[in-house]
Parts: sequence; structure tokens; C-alpha cells
Amino acid sequence: MLEGLQDRFRDEFLRTARGRIERSTAALESLADDPTVRNEMHALAGEASLIGFGDVAEAARSAEKLAKAALAGDVVAVSKCARSFRKVRRAVDALAAQKSLVALIIDDSDLVREQLQLALSSRGFKVVGAGTSDEGLAAADGSVALVVADFNLPGMPCSELVVGLRE
Repeated sequence: MLEGLQDRFRDEFLRTARGRIERSTAALESLADDPTVRNEMHALAGEASLIGFGDVAEAARSAEKLAKAALAGDVVAVSKCARSFRKVRRAVDALAAQKSLVALIIDDSDLVREQLQLALSSRGFKVVGAGTSDEGLAAADGSVALVVADFNLPGMPCSELVVGLRE
């Protein structure tokens, strides 16, 4: 269910997140006693948490804390806050880059495939599963960024599977 939410709202979330970062940066650069900085990071952290984008949420929460100190006139905090905004931007950019990443899981155990799918999809991967090495080779295409394969698959040896996947 979470993966479906992430897929459905990813593009809109990325657009919104970038806008929040821009508004926060502009408000911080003006050095005005403007709650925009804190409010935008607070909203971004909440939205990211709601959809399950933990890295973005964590970075935004950290930026929100620093923004409070920056708004209180702490000059060092202003500099730290600006660096924190760059960290938030990197987390958002990393999330955008993951959009097209596909993970291929090749394992003859349904349970293992399901557990790996949950773990990888929560990190933004689109996951494709295969129960045999032949199915894995058939599913592999140019979009696969990560392959997780059982070493003892029925059929061909793992070394042959790796050669086939590289081709």
C-alpha cells in the first residue's frame, strides 16, 4: 500500500518539496524574522513522513530545528541552517533519482522475495521478482539497477546467471 502511495504522489511530492526548499532558502537569505523557514521545513517533514520518504523527513526535521535557532538571531545557526537546506535538497534529489531504479530479486522462496520487495520498495525501488534463474534473465532489462539473487537457484549455476545478467 505504501509503495502505491509513493508511486502515485512521488512527482507531486518532489515538485512541492523543491518549492518548499526554494521558499525556505529565500526567506533565510533575507535574514528576516520570517516563520516561512521553519513552517516550510515542518510541512515538508510531515509530508515526507506521511508518504514514507524517511530520508527527506529526517533532513527536513533537522533543518526545522536549525531554522528555529536561526530565526532567534544565532548567526552560526543561519550558516548551519543553509547547509541543512542543502542536505534536504540532496535527499530530495536522491529520491528523484531513485524513481527509475529497478531492483530484480531472483529467489525460489516466495517469502524471501516478499520480504526483500518490502525492504527495497520502502527505499524507492520498483521491484521485479523471479522464482528461477531463467525467469530472472527474462525479466532483466536495461532499467535494472540492482540484482539480489539466491546463490543456490535451481537450474543454472549462479556464475552463469551473473554472466547472463551482465549481457
